[in-house]
Amino acid sequence: MLSIYGFLLFLPSSIAFAHTCLTLLVLTYLIEAIITKQFSFPQTPLNLPLAGYVAITLITTMFAVDVLRSLRGIKSLLNIGVFYLFYLAIQDLRQLKKLTALLMLFTTLAASYGILQYYLEVDLFRLSRPVSFLKHLNNDLKAPLRIPGFSSYMTFSGQLAMIIPLLCIYILAVKRVSQKGLIAISILLSCLALLWTYTRSAWIATVCGVTLIGYMKGKKLLLLFLLLFLLLLIFVVFQPELLGRGLSAIST
Repeated sequence: MLSIYGFLLFLPSSIAFAHTCLTLLVLTYLIEAIITKQFSFPQTPLNLPLAGYVAITLITTMFAVDVLRSLRGIKSLLNIGVFYLFYLAIQDLRQLKKLTALLMLFTTLAASYGILQYYLEVDLFRLSRPVSFLKHLNNDLKAPLRIPGFSSYMTFSGQLAMIIPLLCIYILAVKRVSQKGLIAISILLSCLALLWTYTRSAWIATVCGVTLIGYMKGKKLLLLFLLLFLLLLIFVVFQPELLGRGLSAIST
């Protein structure tokens, strides 16, 4: 559980530390399996789709133009193991909600720091290094900053693109109005931070993920999510750089 807490803490801030926590989690399971001499592969509804994905990836890799380079890229399939690690560790829905709440807290802190970077135009945690001077859009010092949070703007935007849809699911799972309000604030701050990374691919990924969730849960919820996107769009319209960046994503 300490490894899982560490992973959730560092997921919005540091890939290196997040991977370290995952490594400790894997070692824990291996040691447990060796000591108990028991190991059973978890049976989940995703086993067949994931197996199909792995098979298709391996087959297409063998027929790639650059086979050696494609083989080196297969290591990304190890990410599937993260799903099974958490499936084995999480025992019930109550525990899942608790872990999601921690992820929301850590993400909100990272997003808030990113927004602070946007206004201060400096990375307070790296003042002693040249990287503290944050990158500007298109490397133009007159253009807006691309906020990196605790990592880089590309990594930060990808993390937010994965977490925001999870927060949208979480807001559907809780019952109290106060809890929904806190999650809504977290989503809002995360969306603002995501916009100010100026990463178009992460914008598109977030829209697709949240739209799919709304579609699966019903038309009313889909309309609610679309309304939230409309509010964000209105915010974007009043920032020409964001609007131009968004239009360029559509045109390309």
